[in-house]
Parts: sequence; structure tokens; C-alpha cells
Amino acid sequence: MSANIYCRPTSFTGTSVPAYAPQAFMEILEGAFGNKCPTLSEDSLIVLRAMKVATNDSQMKKCFEVVISEIEKHGEIEIYATY
Repeated sequence: MSANIYCRPTSFTGTSVPAYAPQAFMEILEGAFGNKCPTLSEDSLIVLRAMKVATNDSQMKKCFEVVISEIEKHGEIEIYATY
């Protein structure tokens, strides 16, 4: 099943996360944050940055870069998928 992954602050419609394997990305977030659709804040940045450094997958690195950038801009975001 194909899905698009988005992150958004509560007052914004969202920014697309370039996940070529959306289910895998959401499962990684669930493993790290306990929820496939977590709300992430500046407190999450250290984990996200570590996950970005730990992966050898360039596409996954891009996903983390987008999420990190959105948190830095908005303070808190929600990650969600549309199918």
C-alpha cells in the first residue's frame, strides 16, 4: 500500500516528507517515540539527529532532515500519513 508522509505544526497544513518507504519510516518513528504518528518537539531533536547520522540510507537521511527542519521552524509538529 502506498502512502505519503507529512509533518505539520497544529496551525499549518503540512510539509511532505520524502519517504520512499513510508511504512519503514513510520515504523522507525514508532520504535523511537512509541507511536507511528508522534507529536515531536525540540526535545526530540537529539534522537532525530542521532537517527539521521546512524542511517546509511540517503533517502532516509532526507526524511530526517525535513522533520528536523520543520521542528526547528515550528517548535512542535505532528507526523502523519495519508493513504
